[in-house]
Amino acid sequence: MGIDAIIHAAFSTFLLAMGISCGYILRNGPESFTFIYKKWIGFVTASLLMSVAQALYVYASSFRPGALLALGGNSGNFIYDVRFKLALALYMLRLQPV
Repeated sequence: MGIDAIIHAAFSTFLLAMGISCGYILRNGPESFTFIYKKWIGFVTASLLMSVAQALYVYASSFRPGALLALGGNSGNFIYDVRFKLALALYMLRLQPV
């Protein structure tokens, strides 16, 4: 997939989202979007909990036998090792077909 196809897909998605949002606002009025403001704490909390859960899952799965880890991922510095393992594991998850 070339860069032009990626840009085209991203722009098409943007236009679709804007069209749906504008149609929703025209149909229900701008006050209908205040639910985002009213539920902001819940959205932030859910986002934080989800990111922590995903990070813990990827970190724990890096210890399974046969996990593909880089040789530099065991420096002895805990913070560096965790960041390096998480980045590599997330990259490998992205490469796996769905």
